[in-house]
Amino acid sequence: MIVRAASQAHLEWLVNRIGLCPRADIRGIVAVDQRERVRGGVLYEGWTQSSVQVHMASEAPIVWRHLLRPAMRYPFVDCGKSVPWPQSRSQTSRAGDWPPISDLRSLAGFATGARFGTTC
Repeated sequence: MIVRAASQAHLEWLVNRIGLCPRADIRGIVAVDQRERVRGGVLYEGWTQSSVQVHMASEAPIVWRHLLRPAMRYPFVDCGKSVPWPQSRSQTSRAGDWPPISDLRSLAGFATGARFGTTC
């Protein structure tokens, strides 16, 4: 699996998969297979000076093995944000399976000095 910046077609796939009405500042990353088929991805929108809204989708849980670190590194390391605002629809049955935001630092491999906020 290859993780890369999302093209316009990838963004459209993610928007449809998540069920989102995107803002103008949307960006994303995707994991694609050898046939260039999108297997999962992360959308970022609502950028502020210190935070960003995060929306995630995948076709299978195994995708997160390849996607989770890049998904967390992009806003925090590459873009310098400190507060993620994960979004999940209440009808998504597995939405509650995600770890608390404070645990994402260890999952993404950040230095212990990284600052994280809380979700609302």
